[in-house]
Amino acid sequence: MEIAKLTTKGQLTLPITIRRQMGLDAGDKIAFMEKDGEIMLINIDRISVGSPKNYNANIQNVIASMKIEGLEVEDESVRYMHDRLEGKITVEDRVAQIRRKYSKA
Repeated sequence: MEIAKLTTKGQLTLPITIRRQMGLDAGDKIAFMEKDGEIMLINIDRISVGSPKNYNANIQNVIASMKIEGLEVEDESVRYMHDRLEGKITVEDRVAQIRRKYSKA
């Protein structure tokens, strides 16, 4: 457990171990999210799917964020995210795939 002291201005310094664990760099934005009465910190700069920094880490962060929200993440969705980031598929192609899939049902 790490402890940070709140200043009179409402500021705190996140311990280095927490910053490293969350992958925080100077200037990163943090979202505060409430779930089941607990407050969670989320590094929103790392959940951006469009960031070219590290696609796989970004996808994993998006998946983790979705799971926090109680959403299921199917393997097909993960494959789509990878394909989009690698430029292998467009949104239009994906919409056409979905239409074909469900028009056969």
